[in-house]
Amino acid sequence: MDLEFAINRDYLARHTLESMLQGKYSSDTFRDDLAAFLSVARGMDEGLLREWQALLPRQQQPAYGEFLLRCDPLLKKLEMTDAFGRLHSQTEQYRAETAARWRADGDRSTADMENITGLDVAGERFTVWITHPSLKNGVYFGNQQIGWGHAEDFPHYTTIYLWHEILHSKLPDEDHAHAVIQLATDDELRVRLNGGSYPPHMGHEEFFPEMDRLLPAWRNYLWAPSRDIRTFEADTRQAPQPLILAAPRRGHGPPGNL
Repeated sequence: MDLEFAINRDYLARHTLESMLQGKYSSDTFRDDLAAFLSVARGMDEGLLREWQALLPRQQQPAYGEFLLRCDPLLKKLEMTDAFGRLHSQTEQYRAETAARWRADGDRSTADMENITGLDVAGERFTVWITHPSLKNGVYFGNQQIGWGHAEDFPHYTTIYLWHEILHSKLPDEDHAHAVIQLATDDELRVRLNGGSYPPHMGHEEFFPEMDRLLPAWRNYLWAPSRDIRTFEADTRQAPQPLILAAPRRGHGPPGNL
């Protein structure tokens, strides 16, 4: 599995504002620098930021994409500031650290994931667009592209959750499949890399009941001589249920790269 780690300045600026306006911090590191960036943005266009904050709960609607076009001039101005330069430097350091983590974990975790899923993924290539490490990000955009940024909450955290996003490229974009992904990565891969057992589960708590329902079949699946996670996902699916959607799975990715 080949992952290319890159930074898109427009996406970094936009994701930073979106995350701060929603309070989506992954750590307190660099909090003063983040606050300074938001203060600069408010000084440039407080009204636009208020409108932006009000629209954030409706990110999946077409009107949000149209609104982002109006934000481009503000983002371009922000990218010229010292406040953004500090965040960009911190993100570049994080990008290098993330690439190093993947070099250390990539071969082992790929072998583990091929064993868990039954999928041949070793030759695949994804681009990972890195955002600030003190803000939460984890999304599969489609087209083999991922958005990622988060503090390293425990050993191999980044590796585990990059695989989580990779599996979103293999399974349907719905709740049952998300529960299967969490069993495969948040639980099984985590235990293989770090030791321990599950439950308790990791991941979005909204999917824990479905994970509990699947657990006996999942244990049998892992004991089987051959596996295909896509078949497991299809065979264990119940009648359609109302979507939970803890967070949008598809987002607005780096401009010009999707």
